[in-house]
Amino acid sequence: MAKNILTVRLRKLVALGILEQFPVEGSTYQDYALTEKGRGLFLVLMAIRQWGEGCGGDNPYVLVDKRDKKPVKPLGSTPTTDGNSEQTTWS
Repeated sequence: MAKNILTVRLRKLVALGILEQFPVEGSTYQDYALTEKGRGLFLVLMAIRQWGEGCGGDNPYVLVDKRDKKPVKPLGSTPTTDGNSEQTTWS
């Protein structure tokens, strides 16, 4: 992705309150983190990602939790006796 396109998209996400921007210590670069509003989108984005992967989509990256440096676990669902799924939960 071209740097200027990425910059425009990141600025828009900051303006919408989904990301916050902060300086990287010892650098002129900026880093981004999800705001509370952005964290609310996490389950939606993970579900879309997993759906795409289940349809044969590419998965060149592993999502890692910044807090513990471990891969993010996939979302799961529990089947019910009628064949429907209960509410989606962490697996």
